[in-house]
Formats: sequence, structure tokens, C-alpha cells
Amino acid sequence: SQPGSGTGDGQDDAASVDLRTKSDGTLALYASPNPNQTPLPPVLSNQPAPAPDKADLSLTLKSDRRSLRVGQSVSFTLTVSNAGGQIATGISLRNELPAGMQFSGSPNMTASGQTITGTIAQLNPGETAALSFTAQATASGSFTNAAQISVAGQPDPDSTAGNGTDKGEDDEARTDLRISTP
Repeated sequence: SQPGSGTGDGQDDAASVDLRTKSDGTLALYASPNPNQTPLPPVLSNQPAPAPDKADLSLTLKSDRRSLRVGQSVSFTLTVSNAGGQIATGISLRNELPAGMQFSGSPNMTASGQTITGTIAQLNPGETAALSFTAQATASGSFTNAAQISVAGQPDPDSTAGNGTDKGEDDEARTDLRISTP
């Protein structure tokens, strides 16, 4: 670390405390002027530059809660990102709901039994698109909800669409849920 370089430089010789007092009925925050601040270096990416002739899709899966009771609902959002240089087309998503969950509804996905599917017609380079659905807890226990990009119109340089949710690729995602009895 570099002594006297300010408190916002990310070095290990600084500490900060956030103290708030209620003196006049409002919560006021005082920030040190930090006159000797050393500028932070720019963040460098460790990712390779996207190939201009390939689409590079990835998937994330988020739930609005991880712990719920039987009878309660949970919302899931599947977000696809295209980090490649080519437009991605014909993207299909597949989410296998675990036992103990039942599809409730979606503005842009459909269900057949425990399989929830949705499509994204096109995703430009650098863009993301999200599909969502709601499910209801029907049994107690610990469950894993898994999703994947099941079809893509272009080959992906670092994953294979539709090859399952246990390969550790960036086109698959999962979230865990704990459901208790009411």
C-alpha cells in the first residue's frame, strides 16, 4: 500500500466507517473531502475479445425468493446475454421445474407438465433479453430448479445448446429452493 494516498484507492491501509446521527430529525451523512486521493487504475477485462463471426450466449436464472412455504409462489427470471459479435437467432430456453413446484403462469413462456419453455427470436451483440414465469410450491423439501438454452441458431464458442444442465457451461443455470410446510 501507499501511505497518504486517500481512502478510496482500494489499498489495504485505509478503513472507513459510516456514522449517522439523528440530530435534526433527518439522517445526515458526512463524507470526508479526501484531498490526497490517488486515482484508481482502470479495470482491465480478463475476457477475450468477442469473435465478430460468432454469437456467444450465456444464461442466468434468478428467483425472487429462495425460501418459501407450501402454497406460496415464486417468480423466476431467465436472462440470456449475447457477448459475441454476431446476431443470435432462434433461441429457445427450457426450464425443468423440480417436483414440489407447479407452473402458475407467464407472460412469455409456456408449460407442458414440469417443462417450461420460451423463445427469443433475435439477440443482437451486447444485448440481453429476459423471460419470466411464476410457480407455486406444492411440497416441502430442498429442490434445485435448472434451466438451459436448449436451441440456438448459431454455434456457441464455449457451450453446446441442449446438452443438459450438468455440464458447467455458461448456457445453463440453476437455483436452489427450500420449501417448508405452512
